[in-house]
Formats: sequence, structure tokens, C-alpha cells
Amino acid sequence: EKSFSCLFATIDWERKIRPLLLTNIIPFKVAETGKSTLLPSAPAKKKVYLAEDNLDILFCLNVMLEKAGYDVTLSHRATPLMEETLPPTDLFILDKCLPDGDGLDVFRKLRSHEETMNTPVIMISAGSNFDSHVRNAGIDGFLEKPFGMQDFLQLVSKYANNF
Repeated sequence: EKSFSCLFATIDWERKIRPLLLTNIIPFKVAETGKSTLLPSAPAKKKVYLAEDNLDILFCLNVMLEKAGYDVTLSHRATPLMEETLPPTDLFILDKCLPDGDGLDVFRKLRSHEETMNTPVIMISAGSNFDSHVRNAGIDGFLEKPFGMQDFLQLVSKYANNF
């Protein structure tokens, strides 16, 4: 029997890895090492909250962001963003049109709370007159669909890393 080991941050293990293994009935064994699973020298990942109604686009952007080193929280609806309690976030990326709300309404809600009022927001949309509505609302950055992945990652880096 071959054996290998992987070291996961506790939060990654609990939120993503363990549930994935259990859901797919993949056998695993947890070994006690006596060491912390958090690496003190590793820089903290920037946290991005991504809300996009198109699941194909949502998953594609998620993969790109995770490969670029971001910790991503996903939603395909506005409702979770309108709740009082949100996870600590360095950047919000909002689709303008979500199935249960408008991205600009979500933006206004984020700006009205002390915890998120200074967190940068990028809006993405395929709608016409997008630029003028977004500029007037005070959104930090915006991209009109379709957009290039390099443009997307550059904008994310600009706002996630400079604040």
C-alpha cells in the first residue's frame, strides 16, 4: 500500500477537503503530527467573495482565482450578501444581475455596513449602459462581459492587494 502525505490548513481541511472526501466516499486517514497545520511563514491568502448568477462563469472564475492564490467564497445569488454576517473579505466581485437581486443594491448594502464599507468592489456585467451606472454608483472597478481573463486577474490583483 502506497502512502503519501499532504498538509492542509485547518480551515481548508474543514471547509473543503474533508467534505469532498466524505461526499465522494474516498478513504482517508488523519495522522497526528504534533505540529500545527498552519504554516507560519506562508502569507495569508487574500479573501475574495464572488457572486455570479451563471454557474459556468462562477466555477470558471473560481478556478482562476484559486489558481492565482486567492481564498474564494462563492454565491450565485444576492441573498447571502445581504445578510448581516459576512466572512472577512478583501474584495467583492459582483455580477450586476443576480437572480434574486441587483448587484448595485448589494453594493449599496455593503457600503452601508461598517465592516464592509471600505472593502473594494468589482462589478461584472453584460448589460448595456453598464459603465455609466457603475461609475455613478461609486464601484471601484468594473468589467463588461465578455472580458479577457488576464484583464480580470489584473483588476482583481489591483484591488485585492492594494487595500
